Amino acid sequence: MVENRVLTGEEVLAVIGGLIHPLTQVGPASVTLTVRAIERVVGPGSLDFGGSEHRPVECEPVEAVKSDPQEPYGWWDLGRGRYRLAFNEEGTIPEGHAGLLTPWPGSVSSGLIQPTVLVPPGARLPSLVVAVGAHGIKIKENARVSDLLLFRLG
Repeated sequence: MVENRVLTGEEVLAVIGGLIHPLTQVGPASVTLTVRAIERVVGPGSLDFGGSEHRPVECEPVEAVKSDPQEPYGWWDLGRGRYRLAFNEEGTIPEGHAGLLTPWPGSVSSGLIQPTVLVPPGARLPSLVVAVGAHGIKIKENARVSDLLLFRLG
């Protein structure tokens, strides 16, 4: 019988690619994911029981702005609303495992409201729809935003 357990960060790294800085992103029990792109939600999605009428929310890109052309990375200055984040990292959850995307603690303390998402075996890492409150948030390109944990299913 296989024991149910959380994989180590190094074990998660074996199935996730595209890390910006593995020494910073790989923790004892997770890998921290970074933001590659942000889109503003501008239209509704749809859900139904069978899935044939499922449609993701409609989005438009938000451009990161550089305050100085010499800087390598820009900032997204987000006001109140809903946004979809895409990660730099990519990968597929292996069979016999499940992934759990949770907010990175710095995201929470900075005012980014994001869900915890269960990622089933065989699924690719999803983009996340997040919320920003009344005071907004500034996010720099490649900022750490979410943690990915992997669980072995028994």
